[in-house]
Amino acid sequence: MSNLVVRWVWLVVLMMPTLAMAAQSGSSSSGVPANQARGWEIVSQAGAPHVVLRTSRLLLTPPRWFIRNFFIPFEHLVSWVDDRAVVERVVDFLYNDARTAGVVPVANSRNELGPSAGIKAFHLDLLGHGEEIAARTDYGGKHFHLLEFGFESVQFGGAPVWVEIHLRREAHPSLPFSGYGMHGRGFSGGLRDPRDAKVDTRYSERRDLAALRTGYGSASRGRRLKAGLSWIYTRQTFSRSRRALSGTPSIEQVYDISRLERFQGGVDTHEVTLDVEVNLTNRRGHPSRGTTWEVYVGGVPRQRGVSYLHYGAVTAAYLNLFRETRVLVLKGALEAVDEHRGGIIPFSALPRLGGARTLRGYKRGTFRDRQVVSGTVEYRYPVHDKVLGEVYADLGSAGLSYRQLGSTWKAGYGFGFLLGAKDATNVKLDLSYGDGFEFFVSFDPARAFHERTRRL
Repeated sequence: MSNLVVRWVWLVVLMMPTLAMAAQSGSSSSGVPANQARGWEIVSQAGAPHVVLRTSRLLLTPPRWFIRNFFIPFEHLVSWVDDRAVVERVVDFLYNDARTAGVVPVANSRNELGPSAGIKAFHLDLLGHGEEIAARTDYGGKHFHLLEFGFESVQFGGAPVWVEIHLRREAHPSLPFSGYGMHGRGFSGGLRDPRDAKVDTRYSERRDLAALRTGYGSASRGRRLKAGLSWIYTRQTFSRSRRALSGTPSIEQVYDISRLERFQGGVDTHEVTLDVEVNLTNRRGHPSRGTTWEVYVGGVPRQRGVSYLHYGAVTAAYLNLFRETRVLVLKGALEAVDEHRGGIIPFSALPRLGGARTLRGYKRGTFRDRQVVSGTVEYRYPVHDKVLGEVYADLGSAGLSYRQLGSTWKAGYGFGFLLGAKDATNVKLDLSYGDGFEFFVSFDPARAFHERTRRL
């Protein structure tokens, strides 16, 4: 049944632009269908249509119904909002006249964790050279609470100096843990080794993070280069899940937590990496052409027995298919941690797959191990002046070593809508399928925090 649902979802998405145009085209003013009026179509005098046409109409009935009842009303709603300048009026209230500063609400929802809401204050040009500063608080959903501050400048004070500062305090009541690697058996009683079982469980975490990144920076015509060092301090404590979810046990009920490195002792580390980031796209937000690269290598020197190497690489290519409105996006990523002089690698430091950004269609952190690799193919198309549609497929693998990496792959598929201007996404809606359906809603204007410094 689930495979049938997925096929219909994909058929709906692929036929959406064509059927939407067909639904709006209608007939000519003379009452004759447009194609007949232009002489492009000759009506058969036979009493019944050909069997091929009958079959096609039958197959397209479900997506046609979906578009008429959901997609077209949604498009009309967006047009109504646009015609009455609803967004502009809200922006006038929340932002300053230059649209560089404001105080805005933020919200997101991720399936069983429920919604979260908060507020963010920001300035996108603090000193007149593109310096960005933001502060945010968030409650509910995946957080007990979240406090966050960030500052970023590629050319601080007009000089070629890249500076980023991030401070973050958060408490998660229910983070997922499903063992290590891609394989494992179900729960059959007794505490299990994390490499022997693949059972969805939950645990809680409290974390403080401070990050400083600095070096050479340049920005010209939307293109950016950052090269320098990052220092990231992390302090974490872990315990049993503090928010019960139906049918999902707490981590200590399934796994032997003594085999989860540093679960009982917590983590207190300083990490140093060498970073290079290159952005050669035509614009920020939703590029239509160009490439991006990010490479980092470094690690954690020995601290209370913890020591490991940490490195990764991410690249993306944006291919303009048609007038910068239809864009094909190709992404690839590798992240890894390795032992260093016999040191311990905490379970929380292992790279992960799953969630709203990597291997969509799976719960956040479903797969974790010492090496992970992922890839994405994404097609973006315009739905409205301020709405983009996206159809995507994600692929990922995790392994204890590079020999295991790639032996088993998991795939996720989905589609979504991105609402906002060309250089920013204000609202994002995603429906994806992997080991089940995952729905994600995000409302977060002027996002200013770097992902890797938020979650290691």
